[in-house]
Amino acid sequence: MRLIRSYNKNKTYFITAIFPVIFILLLLTLFLPFSALAVNADDPDTLVLLGNENLPPIVYNDNEIAKGVAVDIAMAIGDKIGYNVIVLAVNWEQAQSMVLNGYADGLLHINPSPERNQLYDFSSPLLKSDFSIFVQDNNVTLRSIDDLRGKKVGVEPGGYPITSLREYEGIDIEMIYEWETSFKNLSAGDLDAIIVDRWIGEYELAQSRILGVKIVENPIETQFSRIAVRKGDIETLALINSGLK
Repeated sequence: MRLIRSYNKNKTYFITAIFPVIFILLLLTLFLPFSALAVNADDPDTLVLLGNENLPPIVYNDNEIAKGVAVDIAMAIGDKIGYNVIVLAVNWEQAQSMVLNGYADGLLHINPSPERNQLYDFSSPLLKSDFSIFVQDNNVTLRSIDDLRGKKVGVEPGGYPITSLREYEGIDIEMIYEWETSFKNLSAGDLDAIIVDRWIGEYELAQSRILGVKIVENPIETQFSRIAVRKGDIETLALINSGLK
């Protein structure tokens, strides 16, 4: 019994001693990335831009390296204005919050909307976005947003299409977190439609070779993406626009 008591006592002491260490390590893990971003953002010759990690071939995360067409444009902007441009491809909802809270200078490849216009100022146009409906090959009835009432429609959280769909009642919105799985679900009939930028959808279908899915010819909306900065940050916006000329 004395051995058991001694063991329990030592075990209690070990847990009591190690818990603060674990807690500190967790805090460091959570806040170090944000601290690093803040340091970079304070560098007068550096611009930190955040992109959506899940939008190949426009912006995507390839083994912790941001790649894509929009990333190449951002780097060209940096070359033109003489700035070091850092692009990080991260969770899109988190990216928007991070820019609003001052952890980065801007959002790369984002489409304006009335809601977003209240939070951000937008650069000159970047890339054309054709937001389109993808359906099963044999579907001939879903041609517009009005046809989607009562249907299960997949969209990405934090993306532009979800802001459009919220204006329409009766659409069953399904959040998409991974494109390949979602397009397979569409092909199998588990989703009625997916709305996404034409570039993204067609690229995913080509890469994953998913059959049984087609794009509705006419997009529901055509826009031009931009770089967004926090509302009122006119200095950074002017700098970015000078690189886009």
